[in-house]
Amino acid sequence: MTREDERLRKALERIAYPRDTPWDAERFFVLLRPLTTSGVPIPKRIIRFENCVGLRTRDIVERSVVLAIALQVMICDPVRFPRAKDSRRLHSRRREYNVARVIDHALWLSSSEDAQFDLYVAAALESLQRVPAKYLSAQDSKRIGQIIAQCTEDSQNAELFGRPEIVVRPWS
Repeated sequence: MTREDERLRKALERIAYPRDTPWDAERFFVLLRPLTTSGVPIPKRIIRFENCVGLRTRDIVERSVVLAIALQVMICDPVRFPRAKDSRRLHSRRREYNVARVIDHALWLSSSEDAQFDLYVAAALESLQRVPAKYLSAQDSKRIGQIIAQCTEDSQNAELFGRPEIVVRPWS
């Protein structure tokens, strides 16, 4: 390989894997976040739950094509965002696999906080099942499902997470 080829290869690596992202450390994690239109209430228990999942799923996958699995639960007002739909997409540049699952907006608004939490967890588990085995093995998917189940129980106890209004991101 010539010196120019080596320089070009390094430049392409910098473009393909930016170093200022949370994927910088080459550590696997699961990102679980609600995507909402403004005015949609998100219970604090969901914030505790998603932080628990993010922190406990770091580095549990030893081999994977992707570094992150993003499970996005969408709760969008159909008048303001009519294009919301379930989707799956590989972001090869960021080495991330995104799964979006839509929860009915009217159902969300008419539900209690406990029912909203149950809807959110069910959507997260459905999203996890939609990740192809090519990107996440059945064994790893099962382990992440167990972590989600454990975090479901732990999120009821706010003392485990300190003050519930403090949000800790999985990569911090």
